[in-house]
Amino acid sequence: GSDQGAEQPQLRLKSFRDIPVADVEVVFPGLRVERMKSADVVKLVIMLLAGVATALHGFIFSEMAGWTVRGTLIGLLALRAFQTWRTVLNAKSSMDDFIRTTLYHRSQDSQKGVLLYVLNSIEQHELRESLLLYLLVLHHCTAAASSADLSSLASSTSAGGVSASDAELLCSSFLDTEFGLSTRLNTDAMLKRLVRLGLLVPSDDTEAYTAVPIEQAIARLQRTWSLLSPS
Repeated sequence: GSDQGAEQPQLRLKSFRDIPVADVEVVFPGLRVERMKSADVVKLVIMLLAGVATALHGFIFSEMAGWTVRGTLIGLLALRAFQTWRTVLNAKSSMDDFIRTTLYHRSQDSQKGVLLYVLNSIEQHELRESLLLYLLVLHHCTAAASSADLSSLASSTSAGGVSASDAELLCSSFLDTEFGLSTRLNTDAMLKRLVRLGLLVPSDDTEAYTAVPIEQAIARLQRTWSLLSPS
């Protein structure tokens, strides 16, 4: 039983912020530094080759190449190799410390907290879309009521109301004009949400929607919130 439980795959959820795309692999669980950066490798190779070249030059072209001099040069070469090896280990250790520090300071949440964060982000996104649609419909209805010339937004609207297709046009035009975003929103779900909350009133004879005044909308939202809150 314990062997089977140990073989079951584990799902790990973590969220991070401000992680560059080039360093995205540092967030993987169980990451260990198996290789060094190319720049560090080049510097180490240059250091090692310089030491080897110096030792060989002194070993071969020394006019007084006694065993003492040769032994000294061989010792210096071994010391250079040891220094290079220690530099490699220190570079890997520094990279490990950098990874741990980065993960600690840029980690946001894990496991259940990640799921709650994602669900909350989705809900906030939907609420922002619904609020945008309500304000645009309210602005259109107010403008249409004050000026009969603005009632020609679309042929399917009636008495200043906005149809589902016009609602999508209002949102996409606003986002494109103000922010340069070319997007398509799910206005059908947004309209259903606003009607359920009492912020939009559907017409009986047409498929148009009108927005309630903002004071009335705030009162209805407060009443809905009071029903959700525990007594």
